[in-house]
Amino acid sequence: MFKAITFDFWDTLYKVSADINWPRKRVNDFYDYLGNNRLLGRIELVDIEAAFEKGVQVAYDQQRKFGVEITSLGQYEVVLAELGLSLTADRHEELFQVYKNFILQYPPSLNANVVSTLEAIKGRYKLGLICNTGSTPGYILRNFMEKDKIISYFDLLVFSDEQGCAKPSRRIFSYTLRSLQVYANETVHVGDDPLTDVIGAKKAGMRAAWLAPKDTWTVPEADYHLNDISEIISLLR
Repeated sequence: MFKAITFDFWDTLYKVSADINWPRKRVNDFYDYLGNNRLLGRIELVDIEAAFEKGVQVAYDQQRKFGVEITSLGQYEVVLAELGLSLTADRHEELFQVYKNFILQYPPSLNANVVSTLEAIKGRYKLGLICNTGSTPGYILRNFMEKDKIISYFDLLVFSDEQGCAKPSRRIFSYTLRSLQVYANETVHVGDDPLTDVIGAKKAGMRAAWLAPKDTWTVPEADYHLNDISEIISLLR
C-alpha cells in the first residue's frame, strides 16, 4: 500500500508557454543590460547566446550524469566566464538578478488537472515535490506554487539547488523519503523524464509513474505510464 506520492515540477505540475521563445528573450534581456550599462565591448548577441547554451549544457550534464547540482548562480558564472566578463560586485549582482529573475516576466502555468488531482489525493497520502531547478532558484518556484495556491497540498518541497544534489541521484530521493518518514516501497514518484524521474526513482527503490501524454512508446523501467496526471487517482485505488 502506498503512503506517499512525490511529483516532479517541470512538465509534470507546471509548463512554460509554447508561444514564448524563452531562450531568445533571456538572451535579449542580458544583452540589453550590458548595452545599457556600456559593458558590451566586442560582445555580440550571438556570443551571449552561445554562452547561455554552454551554461545550460554544463548544468544539464552534471545533473544527469552525476546527480550534481549546478545552481543558477553557477550557470550564470559559466556565462560570465564564456564571455570573459569581469564585473564589479554591484554589476555582478544586478546582472545575476536579470539572469535568474527572467522567469518572473513570463511565469509558468499549471498543467491541466493538477489542482483537482492534488485535491483528490491530499489527506490520503503524504505529498512531496522533487524538482531539478536549473536556471531558476527553488525559492522562485516556491513562490509560483504559493501564488497558484497549491503549496498547501504538499508536506515537503525539495529543490535541487537547496540540497546540492539533483535527480537522478539517489541522494535527493533518499532525503525526500527520510523527510516524509516513509519507505521507498511505500512511495510512487510521478514525472515526465525517463532518466531523472523514472530511472532515478527506481534506483532509489521507489515505484515510478511516467507522465508522457504525447508518447506511445514505453519506458521499460516505469511501473506505470500516465497520459494525464489525473490517472494517478484511479491507479492508486
